Amino acid sequence: MTSRFRIPDQYVGGIASIRRQPDETMREFSTALSLIAPSLGTDTVASTVSTSVTSIPQTEIEGMVSAVVSLYAAMDTSDLSIEVFVEEISRAMSESKQTELNFDSTADRLRFKDRLTTLLKLDAFGIASKAISLKTECDHSFCSGRILTDARPVYGLDVSTAPHAALILHTLRLAYHQVNDLKEFYITLDDSDLKELRHLLDRAETKSKNLTAALKTAGIVVLE
Repeated sequence: MTSRFRIPDQYVGGIASIRRQPDETMREFSTALSLIAPSLGTDTVASTVSTSVTSIPQTEIEGMVSAVVSLYAAMDTSDLSIEVFVEEISRAMSESKQTELNFDSTADRLRFKDRLTTLLKLDAFGIASKAISLKTECDHSFCSGRILTDARPVYGLDVSTAPHAALILHTLRLAYHQVNDLKEFYITLDDSDLKELRHLLDRAETKSKNLTAALKTAGIVVLE
């Protein structure tokens, strides 16, 4: 029976790392994840874990954390039990053309399944993983921004003479993630547009504070 899943290329390294780590190192990794505070970024989680698991390079931990987060998201949308999901992932690895995912023996496969089962039963990290997944489950997610300000000269009929006036304009550059691509676009603003944008941001921040207070009063943890 062919697995219903395929291991995306960007998670091959992380899953392979989980498979080949020594038992003691994996226990340290699992323990560190179980103690992690809810976070909305895999880089933050990886940085925290790396302080406890010094035997694995941070770049490798980042790959492992990203892989586990993706597996939590896949399991959540599949509606499969942990046992069935782990079996499907193991089958997908066996069928993969990526040799680093292929098992050396039955014992190797069983050891990986035990590890993955343990990781997928971490309640605290499961909540963090779902939060990260929800944050990125959109067409466009913000990456970075920058505002460039310059003066645009306004010339008269004779362009060989100095300009008579100038406009102060701002160019807002927004970079965003779309699936696995990083894209960007530009918006031209004047000073009145900046005031409107600042008003919208202040209003959103006020609503966020009020909603956060209401949720905390109801006993709901608000992830930062």
